Amino acid sequence: MNNLPNNQDFEVSAQELKVNRYRFILQNPKFSKWQIIMTRRKTRGQGVAELVGALVLLVPIVLTAIDLGILAIGAAINDSICRDAARAASSGPPSEFSLADSRNLTPDKAPYQRALSVATKLYSTSFPAKIRNTLVAVETIRDIPPNSTGGAIDGEVAITTTIDVYPPFLVGAIMGGVSLSSSHKVPITYVMKAEG
Repeated sequence: MNNLPNNQDFEVSAQELKVNRYRFILQNPKFSKWQIIMTRRKTRGQGVAELVGALVLLVPIVLTAIDLGILAIGAAINDSICRDAARAASSGPPSEFSLADSRNLTPDKAPYQRALSVATKLYSTSFPAKIRNTLVAVETIRDIPPNSTGGAIDGEVAITTTIDVYPPFLVGAIMGGVSLSSSHKVPITYVMKAEG
């Protein structure tokens, strides 16, 4: 007769092996109660340790990604503010009806005031950023048509705006606020009316 065991004797599930291991430990008198408890916790403790290790790495990465996203949104808002302010500054009459190459505009000039009013009124949001109330405005006028005929003024207005973005998490804690600048140059669209 064949005394060799058949294959069915060796087919045991992983759960049965685990249960049999615990039974062996419990029935064996040389194992202490502490060793039995530690044997049961080993399988659960390893997963918790891996979870904590992963969270230690992932949480700062996620917080930094959120901060960088807020910086990107702040840059997009500043770019939009600058573009709209430049359009507003170039839509009206220039500060002076004389030829000029890169004339800096002061806050008392009309193009500067138009740009500043658009920048401060249009984008008041609860976003963690603040547009600065000072901007840089430069006006260039290459040609002014005669008063008798009127026509379009050949020139451009360049506006530079700055926004201070305050990321709420790691980037903000390390660097504080981040200043971002944007500059747009728009041709003057004002058309002089003919006199007479």
